[in-house]
Amino acid sequence: MGSNHSVKKSKERKTKTKTADFETLQNIHDARLVEYGKSKNTNKAYAGHISRGRKFLADIVAERELKGIEVCDKGIPTNELAKAFDKPPNRHSAVALEFFLVQKVFTEELSKSYAEGIQGAFADYWDKM
Repeated sequence: MGSNHSVKKSKERKTKTKTADFETLQNIHDARLVEYGKSKNTNKAYAGHISRGRKFLADIVAERELKGIEVCDKGIPTNELAKAFDKPPNRHSAVALEFFLVQKVFTEELSKSYAEGIQGAFADYWDKM
């Protein structure tokens, strides 16, 4: 049952393309990560969580500033807390995220899966530094 057809060997591809510079590669990587990394709905949901988290933190900081609290009884300086949701995260980011989760889950009575979404959004946000 053998066939007499010869199998053509694929020729090795010789690239004549110049190696892209680091910045170009980074831009392509970032664009593809956004395009293929997560669904558009996930990216939209994550952006919403980050935006609401920043608003929450801004409200907390504004309240502390209004009361003249420079450092709370937990030893957290207001000026450092204000940067907790920036990149890179600081030593107060975890506490700020915990309080945001407490607000959403226990005060607003949102679901566990909503809290997991928030945690995932911030993990993703800080991972992409």
